[in-house]
Amino acid sequence: MNKNRYVLISFLVLIFSHFNSFGYGIFDSENTQNYEYLITQADDSSYSERLAQSHNNRSDISFSSFSGGDTIALVSAQEGDEVQIEFITEITKGDFVLVFINSKDELQVLATQSEKGIKEFIPGSGLSRIKMAGTEADGSLHLRITGEAAIEYLRLGQDG
Repeated sequence: MNKNRYVLISFLVLIFSHFNSFGYGIFDSENTQNYEYLITQADDSSYSERLAQSHNNRSDISFSSFSGGDTIALVSAQEGDEVQIEFITEITKGDFVLVFINSKDELQVLATQSEKGIKEFIPGSGLSRIKMAGTEADGSLHLRITGEAAIEYLRLGQDG
């Protein structure tokens, strides 16, 4: 019995250290290297509840028990186009980060946990992404994207 317990504990330690190495630990807004996995990681997320809607370049998403990474918007820009991202994140539980990834895979942290702000970018020619990542996060995200670029919100509607 002790050998089985040792194997189980070793396995759990290995799993938790694996997730932590991919940035699923506590988020730090000062160090964008913690989020580099978001650039190459395919969207892989789970929610216990998710409700989203979009209207006039605005998206409102509420969620509970969100874990993983999820691309929520694509921004298609030409050289010199300006984009303004207005956001409000209200997180009541867990860890959360919202990032902008330009067409050259350069990452800019927009928000960690609960924040409100406006960021302006000249993303360059090509397709940029807005992604969110979290660990057991409950809360909401209000996002408004304006500017000269074409915007496409992804995965809108109700998910479970």
